[in-house]
Amino acid sequence: MENSELAPLGYADLTGDEAFIVTVFRHWQMIGPTHAVAERRLCMQLRKDQLYDGFVALFEIFRNVPLEEGRTERNSSGVLSAAEEMLLEVIGSADGVRSASVAEFQRVLHLANVRIRPASGIPRSGHDKLVDQIDCKSAVVQQMLYMRL
Repeated sequence: MENSELAPLGYADLTGDEAFIVTVFRHWQMIGPTHAVAERRLCMQLRKDQLYDGFVALFEIFRNVPLEEGRTERNSSGVLSAAEEMLLEVIGSADGVRSASVAEFQRVLHLANVRIRPASGIPRSGHDKLVDQIDCKSAVVQQMLYMRL
């Protein structure tokens, strides 16, 4: 088994367009009391984005991604969750049966000349996992120092 297979997928492994999709997904989960409110807010904020015409389809895809913990506060980690990896897999995959919303969003991506890779096709560096571990240990050390002062 290759080391990259053991490393979690992180923002550092993504292209700018892939990171945009994950970021919109994270915001969609947190910025409104309901999905409808979140979607209206995102449409207002991103009305000039090149993928705007595909947002209705994208939000439908979001609603069909099984969430591990439901709608939670924004995940600030650079490491992607299983739901976020699944999202990239669904949007980036050219194989298999696709829903109408996936096909529509892929059409918008194609027209905008944007390529989203499936999560299974993205090399994993483990960089974000390492940064998270360093940040966590640094926070623990800072807390210990604060307690001693």
